[in-house]
Amino acid sequence: MAEVAVSLVLNSAIQACRAAWQAYNAGTWNRKMAAMLCDEWRRLESRLTQLASDNIDAATQAQPLGALTKLAGETAEFVAKYTSRSRAQRMRCVLRDGARMRDLAERLAVLQQRLQLSLHIDATSALRLRERLAEYDVADLEAEAKAMQELVDELHARASGARGSATASAGGARVDEQIDAAALDTLLDEMLGVLHAARSDETRAAAARQQTFAHEIAPSHVSRAEPLYRAGVAGELYAGTYQGVTRVALKYVYGGSEAAADEMRRDVAFQRAMGGPNVLQVYGAMTRDPSRLCLVLELAPDGSLLDAMRARSHDPLPAAELARCARDVVAGVEHLHARQVHHGDLKSANVLRCAGGVWKLCDFGLARAWCTTRATRSTGGGAAGTLPWMAPELLDRARDRMAMRDKVDCYALGCVFYELLAWRTPWEGKSDAIVFDAVRAGERPRLPVDRRPAAALRPLINEMAQLWAHEPLDRPPVDLALVARVQCVVEAAEAADAAAAAVAAAGGGDDGGAQGARAQQPAPPPLDAPPPVAQRRPPTAVQLNVMSWPQLVAAVRAGAAPADGAGSGGEDWVAAMAERAEEAAAAIVAVCRRTMADVASCERAANAGALEAVVAAMRSHAADTGVQEVACAALKIVCNGGDAAGLLRKQRAAVADALEAVVAAMRAHAADTGVQKAACWALANVCASTDAAGLAREQRAAEAGALEAVVAAMRAHASDTGVQEVACSALAKLCSGGDAAGLAREQRAAEAGALKAVVAAMRAHAADARVQERACAALANICEGDDAAGLARKQRAAEAGAFEAVVAAMRAHPAATGVQERACSALANICSGGDAAGLAREQRAAEAGALDAVVAAMRAHAADTGVQKAACWALANVCASTDAAGLAREQRAAEAGALEAVVAAMRAHAADTGVQKAACWALGNIYEGDDAAGLARKQRAAEVGALEAMVNAMRAHAADTGV
Repeated sequence: MAEVAVSLVLNSAIQACRAAWQAYNAGTWNRKMAAMLCDEWRRLESRLTQLASDNIDAATQAQPLGALTKLAGETAEFVAKYTSRSRAQRMRCVLRDGARMRDLAERLAVLQQRLQLSLHIDATSALRLRERLAEYDVADLEAEAKAMQELVDELHARASGARGSATASAGGARVDEQIDAAALDTLLDEMLGVLHAARSDETRAAAARQQTFAHEIAPSHVSRAEPLYRAGVAGELYAGTYQGVTRVALKYVYGGSEAAADEMRRDVAFQRAMGGPNVLQVYGAMTRDPSRLCLVLELAPDGSLLDAMRARSHDPLPAAELARCARDVVAGVEHLHARQVHHGDLKSANVLRCAGGVWKLCDFGLARAWCTTRATRSTGGGAAGTLPWMAPELLDRARDRMAMRDKVDCYALGCVFYELLAWRTPWEGKSDAIVFDAVRAGERPRLPVDRRPAAALRPLINEMAQLWAHEPLDRPPVDLALVARVQCVVEAAEAADAAAAAVAAAGGGDDGGAQGARAQQPAPPPLDAPPPVAQRRPPTAVQLNVMSWPQLVAAVRAGAAPADGAGSGGEDWVAAMAERAEEAAAAIVAVCRRTMADVASCERAANAGALEAVVAAMRSHAADTGVQEVACAALKIVCNGGDAAGLLRKQRAAVADALEAVVAAMRAHAADTGVQKAACWALANVCASTDAAGLAREQRAAEAGALEAVVAAMRAHASDTGVQEVACSALAKLCSGGDAAGLAREQRAAEAGALKAVVAAMRAHAADARVQERACAALANICEGDDAAGLARKQRAAEAGAFEAVVAAMRAHPAATGVQERACSALANICSGGDAAGLAREQRAAEAGALDAVVAAMRAHAADTGVQKAACWALANVCASTDAAGLAREQRAAEAGALEAVVAAMRAHAADTGVQKAACWALGNIYEGDDAAGLARKQRAAEVGALEAMVNAMRAHAADTGV
């Protein structure tokens, strides 16, 4: 019965759509808008007919189909009523009817977006229709005003100048009613006024759009040169220059409209916001003339990966270049996914080789934030992408295509890996029908047997197999861990290519006799090995400053190399190693000086192998204080940065065993302040991230003994402000993470004495805001967790005097936002826990003045979201009990102005879910209690607007369970 009912609904929708488009097609009025709407209804009728023939499972489709039927009926009724009127009647209602037509079109566009989710009907044409309707408003008004002017002139002529009744005929159509020419005169004046206002609004809107577009490029700043042979179908593509210097690509689109110009402005702003090292740069656009729009893009002189495959079909790129391409593509996709954006059409044609040999992603016509519903299809049915690279779920109408769209990019990335390994496109030579059925059945293209990938590239085969798994949840994320794994492939491929080149340079292609002769000769040293001692002179400081990065890294490695010509441990050997240590230290100082200039220098240093060279120097000169200090400083500088490239450098340092080397340096040079300070900075920077790779680095550092080494440094150098600051920062970084391993690290830190050391640092350096901020962050992180061990850590912190130290910091540095936020977080974490010890901690915090300090922080930093959120949690936790002491704390908070401060925070940060959630908890705890004082607190909360604030929070964050 359900199937019959759904079939009736579907057939009713089809008939209603057919009636709507037939009504529009028969109209003789407003032809441009009517033609567009006719096309939309015709297309919908065709699509629904196809769905009926496919026997869709429409158990959940009745509601949208019913809405579509209702809208089609309203549309047909409106068109019938409109066309039954005389021309004069239509003239009188032109403005109202135009608004009605646009309303129907708008509702049609919205409904099609609903249908896209349920029936996979492409909604992009509806979105374009909405833009085109806005574009036609003024043109239609002009046409109607012109027709009305003709009718009025005819009436006046027929009436021979009389102001009375007349019978008029216009355009060959007889008007069979009496028409008041004077009334039409008045109506014409009104229409001309509306037309004038519409023209003015359109002019002002266009001017405002152009003025607010920050990336508009003046035509005089661009010069066009030769056309590019890779011109796209959407316009012409030229090479040119921007501002007379920068080589760019110019993509022209002719015959556009103001709506198209607006779309281009939005796309340019979006793509510039998504800019990254492996994303094609967009310089701006020329949009002032909609008939000649132009995008100004970064030039890719070497073309795309697809171009390379076609030009060198039998001669693939070297293994190292293929590996670098894979790494750059992964880094580009990771960059987008980290910003909640999916590409949507990842393939070899959209991977360009730019200046410097960097591969970058392009074609963001499909890239959108994950929360949007816009999609563009290449194979029908509303799916986004290009068929050979499309994930199976995009080809299956029964699956939810809108969910996990980042996994669609994962699948396409696996296909790009296939192209790099097989040197041809997926399913090359197969028809679309074969590809469609094969992908849905779980088949994947096979690597050709006559073209085996290089040995160094074979790890990509396993990555490819995981990325194009059939089920989306089985595909690994494109994250920094994948970037690091592909980087290892790059290094292996580069080493293999370098070895092959060395063999070729030595005459590896000679006959067998020559090979035998060479086999008797000693093997040549590695390419980066230093020359013998007798032939080598250490470079001077001037020479180090002018070296290229590969040369400078080679100098570091030379200083790290074992001394020659003397037995290990002898006097000559010790002297030689001392000279090597000075050489290594000088080279590392040059690395530090160069990398402090900018982030790009850090990236160049890492790419040249500086991290590995520095760690090698630390191992070779473990007893040399100077080498250890400057080496830790170099690790700190190179591993700074939270972007994708910075996180990759941190991971690369960890892979090179930098964490173990730093901890060894701290143990070997425990008495040296400089080493301890630089080492703590290095630990903090290498471990500074909360993704999976960052947590793994924190665990690796803890297993190497970093927590114990940091606490030992704090004790040994208690009077040194710098050591205390960076040591607290290192503890905060090492103890982040709420998983089991993170809680174990927090417990290990507490057992090493970190809590007492941190509180002691706060007391000894009470005047230093940076020490206080980082110490509060360390307390907050170490005291996370509500299990038995976590509660014990909170109690240990309280017994060490943490409450008093934290409140003292808040009072001493009231203007320091960082201190106030971290202090509130520390109070919130230490006070959590509902056992007897937890209630005693809450009381101790209140007696230390925490409530007054927190409210003061909220007032002083009302605009800072972080402070408000942490402060609300602190209030909620300090006031979390209903015994007599708890009610007294709640009363004390209310008297300090907590209710007013919390409501003010909710109003000032209405869009922040975290603030609203914490504030609601705080309000609930503070006005708890049914005694007279509790009822007074409730009344006070109501008077300051708490009820309205909570209702607004519920409305604004309806989807958030916590709020």
